[in-house]
Amino acid sequence: MKVEQTESRGRQIVLGSLVIAAVGLFLILCWFGRHIPGMVGEWFGMIVGVATSPFLMPVCFVLLGFFVVNTLNAWRRHREGEECVYLESVDGPERETLPEQARDAIYTSPPLPAEVPDELTQLEGALAIGDHDAAVDLLASMTNDLRESPQVIQLRIELAQATGKTDLANRLRERLNDAS
Repeated sequence: MKVEQTESRGRQIVLGSLVIAAVGLFLILCWFGRHIPGMVGEWFGMIVGVATSPFLMPVCFVLLGFFVVNTLNAWRRHREGEECVYLESVDGPERETLPEQARDAIYTSPPLPAEVPDELTQLEGALAIGDHDAAVDLLASMTNDLRESPQVIQLRIELAQATGKTDLANRLRERLNDAS
């Protein structure tokens, strides 16, 4: 067993023992409560009599069990939060190429609405993940003014170096130095 499983198992045993001890303590208090004088003692006596009668004892323990289980479940839900989660899955042929842990994402709060990044951000992302074909397509779809900006020229230099076009990278460096 892993350390986390051992700690979790220990916590479960302690919690179960505490529940059994609390129920036992409640039953013992009810048993000794019959000796209290007055109406309270009579009430405890009636509860003990009903709980220990041969026909009602199983029903009493079933109801007590339901109460304990529902109480523990309500406490757990309060501690852990909402059970509703949001699942995002990758679909299509690329799903099989991804590792198992990267195919699905689980969120406890709703994901933020998707925003479409600008062309410069898309170009940076394509270069960062090594998708050179997408980077070339993005460059082709850009306006001339944006394509000639110093930020994009720097990204074009990176793309040229990544694809092995050193002469193009050198020309772009010269153009960047002239613009500065």
